[in-house]
Amino acid sequence: MVNAFGITYGTNYTSSLVNRTLKSVDLSPDGSQILLQWGEPAGGELGTEVKYKGADGVERTITVPSKESVTTLPDYESRSQLTYRSQYKPDSMAFEMFYPAASTATLPVFERQLAKSGFSVLELPTDIKSNHGWLMPYLWDDNINSGFATQNQVPCWFTIDAGQPAALSRIKYWQATDRLYRIENVKTFELYGSNSPAADGSWDSWTKIGSFASVKPSGKPVGENTQEDVDYALAGEDFPITAGTAKYRYYRFRLLTNWGTAHS
Repeated sequence: MVNAFGITYGTNYTSSLVNRTLKSVDLSPDGSQILLQWGEPAGGELGTEVKYKGADGVERTITVPSKESVTTLPDYESRSQLTYRSQYKPDSMAFEMFYPAASTATLPVFERQLAKSGFSVLELPTDIKSNHGWLMPYLWDDNINSGFATQNQVPCWFTIDAGQPAALSRIKYWQATDRLYRIENVKTFELYGSNSPAADGSWDSWTKIGSFASVKPSGKPVGENTQEDVDYALAGEDFPITAGTAKYRYYRFRLLTNWGTAHS
């Protein structure tokens, strides 16, 4: 006869377990990868099991070590569900892993930033001209302390050649940092697309993509900004584009109103 001793772990132990906090799900700059930002692991956690769908629709399973704070998923299916659950062993002699109930997160739409090296100005006859030496290419030079200033006129419009047809998922706008929510910063605008712009600068060849309005979180009047307003503006404001919008090479921005009373 053989005597054995052990400890049985059941539902009471499992109910005490928690999943590691998933702090954020971010896209890499080119949109091809997902970056999972993890919080600190709970005591006794050995790792986190992650399941997600690859771009080919096939489910993948990886184990994230407890010491890893950022996990890169090399490919993924847009808008699919990711599940994760932390792994525990009550002691080194336990022969199986224990898990809390799985948590879920939705992976974002697959997108990549357009190659701005291919951008150029398409100057059509009715388009607004630059002012004060602030040229249109400053819109896409990755420097939020520079920008494009137009002549003193609203509404007005200008046109960008993206270099190749592309379907937009969103655009991002930064205000001039020395005049947040005032003077010439754009408040409302429209976006149009075309693959064959009329040479005379007319609107017949353009398709309206959407109307957009900049938001001031506090709602305070011009000249009164809260820290939330400042932080929101400096982070850049995202304007989503309706899914399924056609691919266009040329994009035309029609500026309608400003935050302040000036006209440029």
